[in-house]
Amino acid sequence: MNNGKYNSALLDANLTKRYLWIALGICLLIIFILALKIVSSETSEKTVIVPSSFNKPFSVKGNDYSNEYKEQVALFIMDNLLTFQPSNAKYQFGEVLRWVHPNNYPTLKAKLNAEARKIIADSSSSVFYKNGVRVSGNEVVVRGEIVGFVGGNEVSRRTTAIKLALDTQNGFYITGWSEVATDTNLAEAAETQKEETDLIGDVQ
Repeated sequence: MNNGKYNSALLDANLTKRYLWIALGICLLIIFILALKIVSSETSEKTVIVPSSFNKPFSVKGNDYSNEYKEQVALFIMDNLLTFQPSNAKYQFGEVLRWVHPNNYPTLKAKLNAEARKIIADSSSSVFYKNGVRVSGNEVVVRGEIVGFVGGNEVSRRTTAIKLALDTQNGFYITGWSEVATDTNLAEAAETQKEETDLIGDVQ
């Protein structure tokens, strides 16, 4: 009788001990995983990326974006914004809007949608020939020549510089773009003395 009770108590003790070891093992595993995450976050390395749509490698570390990244994004935005035809303008402007900061999205979406409708109605198109880019903090200036067409016929040609404003505090966004004066386009404006249309979606 006593021997049976002893064996039962011993079995219970062994089971309890086994459960405690299992619980301890789980706790140690959780601590180990958390420690790995902390070490990983504290010793994060700069990642260098070369995506297929960009032609230069760039690096990203947290919210620290390299100048190469800012340059490539700016060139991508300008290509979609200023090289278009009626069949793809709406799609390309949509690609631009994917990069827009939420605070600026409603205004720019309305402007670009209106511009897309006008492009389709007028059967107009444009080509932007880039010839320079400069990054300064969270501003990127892209220089080039815009050639405009209506119904396949060239109707305008002018040099320009477009400043793209960025917000990199909580992600990577564009907040707007505007045409900035250069010596060349000021001279052209003085010579032609004709009214130029606003840059697409120009936001100061």
